[in-house]
Amino acid sequence: MAVSLRPSLRVFGNVGAPNTLELFIDFACPRSKQLVESSITGPSTDATGTTVTYGALAVLFYIDYDIQNSVKVIVRPFIQAAHLGSKVTHEVALAVLSAHPEHFWGYATKVFAAQDTDNHYFDIRVDEMTPTNLRAELCNTVFASALTSTSVAKADRPAIVETISTLVSQKSVPNLKPPEKNIIISDTFKQVVQKCRHCPASVPGVAAWNGTLIPDFSPLWGQLEWGSYLKSKLL
Repeated sequence: MAVSLRPSLRVFGNVGAPNTLELFIDFACPRSKQLVESSITGPSTDATGTTVTYGALAVLFYIDYDIQNSVKVIVRPFIQAAHLGSKVTHEVALAVLSAHPEHFWGYATKVFAAQDTDNHYFDIRVDEMTPTNLRAELCNTVFASALTSTSVAKADRPAIVETISTLVSQKSVPNLKPPEKNIIISDTFKQVVQKCRHCPASVPGVAAWNGTLIPDFSPLWGQLEWGSYLKSKLL
């Protein structure tokens, strides 16, 4: 049976589907970026190897009702707490999931896109930043920019950003003193870290079928590879 991690993100398939495909992602992991793009958001490759706009699993679950009813795809946050970039990008992600889950993928897409820029969240850059400054950048720049491509009115965006900033701010619990004082979503963060230690994955950017890692999996799998794998499991 698949390990139950919270928060879980069911992205494809019916909630009652008997099989579970888990994708483990970390925002500071190149393999995770490849996995999310190839399988969920696009671009990916179709059965002929041609590049297409949509993610491979997005296409397969759209066109095949048997897969929809037999498999649910769940994204699992995989926090590498020893790395500041992983830790804080997930803090903000959990805050978004808590207050405005409809904007999670917009935020995630922006953070992953940053891997290809000088403003990435790998250790070589973020180790020169404080956690407070990193949280501020992720909320006020990355998350705020994600809102610009949504239907949220421009006048409403600052309040949404402020909500996320508050959830990841030490000032959000002013009545507590160290060491009890912490950000609001810290309990959720600790729970996810703890669950990561008991999940089948030892690194992010991997996939598991019903709780068992897929041994030959590549984060670059396209429609051909995913289609063949799913059909082999559903025979």
